[in-house]
This record gives sequence, structure tokens and C-alpha cells, in this order.
Amino acid sequence: MNKLFLALLLLPLQGTAMTNQQDLDSQLLKAVQLGTREQIEQLLQAGANPNAVTYRGYTPLHWAANRGLTDMAQLLLDKGANVNATDHRFGYTPLHIAASSGYTELAQLLL
Repeated sequence: MNKLFLALLLLPLQGTAMTNQQDLDSQLLKAVQLGTREQIEQLLQAGANPNAVTYRGYTPLHWAANRGLTDMAQLLLDKGANVNATDHRFGYTPLHIAASSGYTELAQLLL
């Protein structure tokens, strides 16, 4: 099921070389919001940037913190995600989000 999900996620890129950094980064942001560790690992191995940013300044680590995904946050940190990245609206870091959402274990990881 995970491979099917990833195939559907990447379907818009069919027929193009997955070397376009913006496409990889966009897919990584979607995968963290919706996906599994396996999908994130595949995208990172393909060259997706762990510090990709949405128009609001959210990084994959912000999304992992928002969802309480400690294992995904650890993977992103291992791949070089910036723990101090801030969003554009409030200046929140992933730590702010994890702590305010009650994700204690994740907040400790981000310290």
C-alpha cells in the first residue's frame, strides 16, 4: 500500500526526470503531511531537501512537529533538517509547534 501511495503521490511527475529540485521538495512536504517514513526516506534519497519551505515558511520538520511524528522528525534531523527554522507568520520553530501541541517526546528531541 505504501508503494501505491507513493506512486499516486508522484504521478504528476510522470514523464519528467525527478531531478527538478522544486518537484522533489514539494513531494517531500506532501509526504510528511500525508505519508509514511518509507516515502520520506525514498524522497530524501532521491535528493529532496529536508529544509524545503512552503510559502508560509513551514519546513518538513514543522509538519512533523505539527502531527507529532517523532520518528519522521528524527529522520529529517538525521538528514540535516534545521531545528531552528521559523515560519513566516509567527516565527514559530518546530519546537514551538511540538510543545504547544503537547508532543513532549518530540519537543525533547527538538531541544
